[in-house]
Amino acid sequence: MLSIEYVYMSRTGKVEIDYTIVPLNELGKEEAALVKSALQARFTAHAPYSNFQVGAAALLADGTVVAGSNQENRSFPAGLCAERVCLYHASSNYPDTPIEMLAVVAFPAKSEVAEPAHPCGGCRQVMMEMQHKQRRPFKLLLLYPNDEVLVLEKASDLMPFPFESEI
Repeated sequence: MLSIEYVYMSRTGKVEIDYTIVPLNELGKEEAALVKSALQARFTAHAPYSNFQVGAAALLADGTVVAGSNQENRSFPAGLCAERVCLYHASSNYPDTPIEMLAVVAFPAKSEVAEPAHPCGGCRQVMMEMQHKQRRPFKLLLLYPNDEVLVLEKASDLMPFPFESEI
């Protein structure tokens, strides 16, 4: 297990981001099952333009798993990222059930090797708002190549200066 601290220095202070990189086979059962659900979700991606399939899966507090995949549209940017498809589905269908954990995986269409799936800025902001709405953070798992998983205990660590959020 590798633990890394990323520090961004600015003129007025610093932002620290704590994360861990864990081999996939060393994840807990719940975490490993969620990554597997995200892996399966990527097969439902509609990605004819980027050829980049992304899957996301959220574990809710009641044990429900909700999945989503990226959905592209010819009229760019009308599509949605897998993270937002998954989170919006969870929010609209389970509005009172908090999200405990979100797993995200990404693969180029013609490859069996994962690519780092760092969420875009829009997805990071949606994660922040979901955490704010449920008044607690959720864990984020990002599958890396060679079956390593970047683990953040709070999705908000991806976005230290969000647009009006308290978490």
